[in-house]
Amino acid sequence: NPTTKTSSIYTGNTILFAGDVEKFSYEFNPDNPAQNRRNITSAFKSQIGSIPFPNWSLTISGLEKFPFFSQFANSVTLDNSFISEYKESRLIDINSYDIPNSQSVIQAFSPLLGLNFSFKEVLGGNLTSTFRLNSGTTNTLNPIGASIQTIKTNEWSIIANFSKSGFNLPLFGLSLQNDIAFALTFSRTTNNPVNYEFGTGQRVPVFGNGSTVTNFNPSIQYSLSSKVSMQFFYKYIKTEPTGQTLTTVPRTTNEGGLNIRITIQ
Repeated sequence: NPTTKTSSIYTGNTILFAGDVEKFSYEFNPDNPAQNRRNITSAFKSQIGSIPFPNWSLTISGLEKFPFFSQFANSVTLDNSFISEYKESRLIDINSYDIPNSQSVIQAFSPLLGLNFSFKEVLGGNLTSTFRLNSGTTNTLNPIGASIQTIKTNEWSIIANFSKSGFNLPLFGLSLQNDIAFALTFSRTTNNPVNYEFGTGQRVPVFGNGSTVTNFNPSIQYSLSSKVSMQFFYKYIKTEPTGQTLTTVPRTTNEGGLNIRITIQ
């Protein structure tokens, strides 16, 4: 039936730095909702969106040659990556009326700072570690509800791995020379969602369920042979509400165990 036919158009492009919702405004007319919808979508694209610009990913190697790093590292690299994108979907009805349906801007440094280390021999084994600092913001416009949902995320993480071959472990009266590996992941992630309502033309922030999640996960794996290995692990997860959040329930999870893997061929 041509009287009910609509079509959707999806577009998007990479952009430079996104705008700040705290500074967002648009021309509001209480007597013309249709015009308000056009005004807020146009303002979002111009104020929160930005000029087209390529994203980037940067890796700098050879930092181990600097005197400070050369004392303890065989290899040091630095990473930086920037992602920013504007997306929109539009509906076109049977009368060719172009209706903005949704718009979003995603911006993230993933990582903002990344450091990768391969250390010189430690206790006869190999030690590597990674540090990551990430940050990102997502802004999503709901034109019908005249609101912008903003989610800001900040995260840091440390990952370390140590492995050694020929590790001597007395077991059942035997002196075993096998492989051992230690792994550690420690991270902290904060999410702060805020819904900015513009239904009256004024910005009204409504804070969402913000949270800070801390993860601590060490493990030890020991290979008795090429067919038998065991792993001890522990997982700690703690969730806390952020400053203005009242609905996020604080909780802590502890989990530990032993995995034994036997390969039968």
